[in-house]
Amino acid sequence: MNHLIEEFKHHTLAITSIGLDGEELDQITFLPKPRISVFPGMLVLTALSTLKMAFFEYEILKKIPVFTSLGQMVLIRANSEGKVLLAGPSSVYDMIVSLRYLELYLPEHLLIDGAFSRQSSANVADAIIYCVGGGYSHDLDKIIDHATQMSILFGLESAGEKYDFLKEEKQIAYFTSDQVMHPLSATSLLDEHKLFDAFPENTTSVFIPYALSDEFAKEWIKRKNNSSFRLILKSPSSILVKDSTMKQLVKYRNDITVLYPYNVVAICINPTSPYRAAFDGEMMNLKLKEHIQLPILNVLEEGE
Repeated sequence: MNHLIEEFKHHTLAITSIGLDGEELDQITFLPKPRISVFPGMLVLTALSTLKMAFFEYEILKKIPVFTSLGQMVLIRANSEGKVLLAGPSSVYDMIVSLRYLELYLPEHLLIDGAFSRQSSANVADAIIYCVGGGYSHDLDKIIDHATQMSILFGLESAGEKYDFLKEEKQIAYFTSDQVMHPLSATSLLDEHKLFDAFPENTTSVFIPYALSDEFAKEWIKRKNNSSFRLILKSPSSILVKDSTMKQLVKYRNDITVLYPYNVVAICINPTSPYRAAFDGEMMNLKLKEHIQLPILNVLEEGE
């Protein structure tokens, strides 16, 4: 993130995070991490308690009516250079509320940090940069294959404005050929066989308001020849399936649409790993370019 921050140093930049970022030790590997850099004029959206570790001059512009486990969200303006610990809202709804207050201060650009497990932050972003790390696997080809599948699913098309009302819907629902929506009482995808039996033959699409499970996805793929209905998901981040299932979903991507489409503008690669020797960055770049038609940036190389 610090490379991106440097690029926007002469603009009014705001930064925040879904979850925690900038801690001294990584929460998974327990290895040292670079802190998040700030410069004068930068707007920072973070939880109040993190300001105890903000060793730079700042002013609190606004206390925001959103609360996290680390305290109330606040918007500050940095008045000197330093390092910051970011702790943002953990839900998309709370992020949207926080950003509405942030917009009153007219930032030119906003960077939202989000780990892979917090992809939902992309639902509120105009564009995203997908980061591919060497820590995913010891096998470079497996990393490339996974990144390729993910980039394809990140490109799922929008369901269209006529389905925008589903953004607030919390029940599974199916649409029939007469375009009528039929909510189901089911609140999970755990019994996928029973759920599929509830869909009549004239079902044209099914809306799933939460994660697409591996079991449901496999059953949908298995029945694809006899059942032609499409899937409507909240966003690509709703897809939580195994790699083997993901490859199958890619084949049927034209039958999956989303309410929050992603705009992926670049891929960042980090050839290093906390578990093993680093991959060759140039080789990683070349292999990705064989499959992904997007700018690919190495986070270890300056000036990109």
